[in-house]
Amino acid sequence: MSQAGGAIVIGAGLAGLTAAISLLEEGWQVEVIEARGRVGGRTWSKPLDSGAVIEMGAEFILPGSTAVRELASGLGLDLWDKGVRYANRQPRGDGFDDSSSDRAIADRLPTRELISALLEPVGPFAFAGEHTAGEYCGLMEGAVRSGRTAAERLVRTAE
Repeated sequence: MSQAGGAIVIGAGLAGLTAAISLLEEGWQVEVIEARGRVGGRTWSKPLDSGAVIEMGAEFILPGSTAVRELASGLGLDLWDKGVRYANRQPRGDGFDDSSSDRAIADRLPTRELISALLEPVGPFAFAGEHTAGEYCGLMEGAVRSGRTAAERLVRTAE
């Protein structure tokens, strides 16, 4: 185990939460800050008035997504087959658009440059999620791997 440090994780999406878990496993003190009133980022289950739950974001774990399966197992979460394969899905709905709330949140979030300027006197930092879209097409697997990679980079820098 490395020498324990402290970290602030900005964003409680899958990458940020995975980074926080990885740092906690290394004995670090971690504070997670999230602009929304919920955690999960693009992984979002929304209850309906009828009691049913619909998925508004990431819901499919594709073949080869070992990091997502390992994370779920480590957290004691069960996974089950939805009966619809990703390639056969048919998106439906009324075109729900959450972009207005995303824009309002984005206006309140600090930019990468501001974060860099604020943290420079404090110590090193790493960005989780920065390669998710390019390397994994924005899928959950990329978010989990990115969170782990950012935490590992931060721990190595602090040693």
